[in-house]
Amino acid sequence: MSVQDAFLGMQDQTLVMIDVRTEGEWKQSGVATGAIPISMIDPEFLDKLADVQAQNPGKSIAFICASGMRSTIVFTRLSELGYTNIYSVYGGTTGSSRSPGWIGEGLPVTPWP
Repeated sequence: MSVQDAFLGMQDQTLVMIDVRTEGEWKQSGVATGAIPISMIDPEFLDKLADVQAQNPGKSIAFICASGMRSTIVFTRLSELGYTNIYSVYGGTTGSSRSPGWIGEGLPVTPWP
């Protein structure tokens, strides 16, 4: 999924985005406005994901990282576990060879405390 599609999905409230980067990365570049920060290395990741799903029934979930690599890993592993209606945001927060990313597209970012 492109960063623009993720942004539009959050705007029309059909999608929830989870930032799977680390807290250090959130502090460095901020978090996409509206995204929920849950690091993929958090031992309670699956429990927190279940909470997000329970609070947002019927909504798609997109995962974003820095460039799209880790979010693709999360997407792939969750797909293998049977999760559906999930996406990886290519280009991520800071960009990759495929996309300038969330920040590069000028989309809103909220500083991390």
